[in-house]
Amino acid sequence: MITATVLLSILTNLLITPILMSKIRLVGLYQILTMSLDEDSLENCTLFHNMTDYQRRKAILISELHEFEAGELLIEQDTTGRSMFLILSGEADVIRRDNGQETVLATLGCGQIFGEIGYIRETQRTADVRAKSDLTALKFDYERLQKDLKYFPNIVAKLNFNISYILGKRLADMVEQSK
Repeated sequence: MITATVLLSILTNLLITPILMSKIRLVGLYQILTMSLDEDSLENCTLFHNMTDYQRRKAILISELHEFEAGELLIEQDTTGRSMFLILSGEADVIRRDNGQETVLATLGCGQIFGEIGYIRETQRTADVRAKSDLTALKFDYERLQKDLKYFPNIVAKLNFNISYILGKRLADMVEQSK
């Protein structure tokens, strides 16, 4: 009986598996994204600025793809979390709630990130982020990114530099608007 099982296992590994693998295409998240987006969209995204194709792939492959319906809450004000999102399609409103009143601070679209302050530093979220339309986004979790990319410090350094650039630009824009 054991001999038959071993022979069947060898037959499967040497014959059936290669035949199946030649007929089935394995597709990763990066390939799915580049099919639905043109590769220029990812290259021109500020989060991936000055990153090689290989570095972008590594960063994307450890993220999670999420789909949200219009009106769905993506981030809730006053909660904590160490994740940020990159919008691939659709739009989201950034909404601040004060004393029962809601103020739309910004509308974000394809290629923009949100939740980056919570990603960098575990702190309370300063606003809600709600899908304005059906939305697809990549979710980057801080702990997972640090753990999975510890062998790729250049990628982490570039991502963190690009996040700080985005934060600096947003701060400069807010100062300019307040004048």
